[in-house]
Amino acid sequence: MIETLDQLRAADEPGRPFRIRLTEAEAVEIVTRQAARGAPLPVGEIALELRPEHIALLLEVTLVGMPMRVEVRGLPRVEAEQLRFEFHELSLNGSPAPPFIQQQVVQRVNQRLAPDELPIVIESLELGEGWVLLAGRTK
Repeated sequence: MIETLDQLRAADEPGRPFRIRLTEAEAVEIVTRQAARGAPLPVGEIALELRPEHIALLLEVTLVGMPMRVEVRGLPRVEAEQLRFEFHELSLNGSPAPPFIQQQVVQRVNQRLAPDELPIVIESLELGEGWVLLAGRTK
């Protein structure tokens, strides 16, 4: 059983089970790496708050040369080995984002969470105060 992020990164065979508890800092590291992989906009600061009832993601992006503060709140869920993110709130510079932007962000995030995009298969996810517990298997 893989129990650490380093062990998961070093796993070299498919189908190995893992159960890893990540702190907010470790989760930010993963989100930062994923954001850098093909982000359509330059991403600056990333902050993450993990709570049993939601995840809050705060990031700065640059749009047309102007920094913009984006805050997303929602709840991740796993359905049939697919990680999905249910958005509860999306704001830009402190104001609610227009519906067409919300729709594009939801679509883009869930595309990035599609099973083909992830290097692992996530079978379950549990949120706690400052941590997330992921379980699944390697690809």
